[in-house]
Formats: sequence, C-alpha cells, structure tokens
Amino acid sequence: MDHVHYELYNRKIPASSWALDMATEDRQRAISAAEEALKEKRAVSVRVIKETLDDATREFRVVTILTKGAAETPKPKVQTEPLDALCPSPADLVHGPRPRKNRSLARRLAGPQHPDPF
Repeated sequence: MDHVHYELYNRKIPASSWALDMATEDRQRAISAAEEALKEKRAVSVRVIKETLDDATREFRVVTILTKGAAETPKPKVQTEPLDALCPSPADLVHGPRPRKNRSLARRLAGPQHPDPF
C-alpha cells in the first residue's frame, strides 16, 4: 500500500527559497492552510505538494497540486572565471612565461576552490 502525505511550503519574500511549513496526510487541510497563510500575509507565495511513497521501490513520487502567490524571482547567474589549464604540462611551470606561473601558483595556494584542471 502506498503512503501519501501533503507538504505545504511557503516563501516569506519573493527572492527567498521555499521553506517547509507543515506536513499532513489531509489534502484539504494543507490547501486551506496555504490559502490562510496568503490571506493573513504570513507568506508571499505558497506551494502544496503531494508525496507518494512507493512501497516496492521505497521512492517518493512528487506532484505539485497548488502554487499561488508571487512569482519566483530568477536567481542571477554567477560569473565564473574559465578553468582552462594555465600550465597544461609540468614543462610549462619551468619554461613558461612568469605571469602564467604566478597565476597558476596563486590559484594553487588559494586552496581547493580553484583546482587546476590537469
């Protein structure tokens, strides 16, 4: 037998991420709580999802049954520097131009957030 429950998520401001507000096995309770949160201005947007646990696979199937309120604000894309190899071979460290060595060593010393792609 599959187990079904409903989760209510809300966002306090349009740019925030979804936060779990409640989980219940009663669909109507989840929907009315979502409507009430919007009406009382406790949230700018709400989402109710239905999760069904498949006993055979032990996996959840998720279906959004209600989304209301302010639209999601698109997240700005973070500009990243290209991670091309500054020194494609060990010989480049010895014979390459000094700026290339300096950039490569600076990135290496900065830590694991910018590993050299060898």
